[in-house]
Amino acid sequence: MSRPRTNDPRQHQVNVRVSTHELVRIHRHALLLGKSVTEFGRGAMLRRPRPRRKQPLEEIALAACALARLEALGYAVNGVAHAFHASGRIDPRALAVLVTRLRLFLRRSFPERFASETDRRGYALAPATRTQLRKLCTNLVQIAERFRLMGLSPPLALSNLIGRLRSILNGDGSGHGA
Repeated sequence: MSRPRTNDPRQHQVNVRVSTHELVRIHRHALLLGKSVTEFGRGAMLRRPRPRRKQPLEEIALAACALARLEALGYAVNGVAHAFHASGRIDPRALAVLVTRLRLFLRRSFPERFASETDRRGYALAPATRTQLRKLCTNLVQIAERFRLMGLSPPLALSNLIGRLRSILNGDGSGHGA
């Protein structure tokens, strides 16, 4: 018995010439995805193209003194996280003071437009700034998760701060990868 006909039969063919080296790469990539070369090629060619940027991204870099301040705040958050993990207790006043300092730092260092969902102008964080913000956000998320593991909800100010950091990091269009 023959295979049933489809509503959209494939009647057209696209021929592409490639070098031996390119052919080997195509076969390797198809194998990594568990697809045939034809399936891999069709999927790659039918993928939605990404639009090109019309203007270069504005690079956001913190001054050396601001970066040092962010690093110091990061060390303080790391210390709170280590103490919280070790003892299972946290000083709410110390956490509140730290969250307030971080909120003020972000407000001074980054324009409010980065938190806005309506403003879509692109920007790129400088590598040192991006690294410090990622480490800081990771430690804050670990503290929030520790609260949840203990059956408590994290303080609202902490959750808001994590959201603000994530919005800054998610808007980073520097092409650094995920």
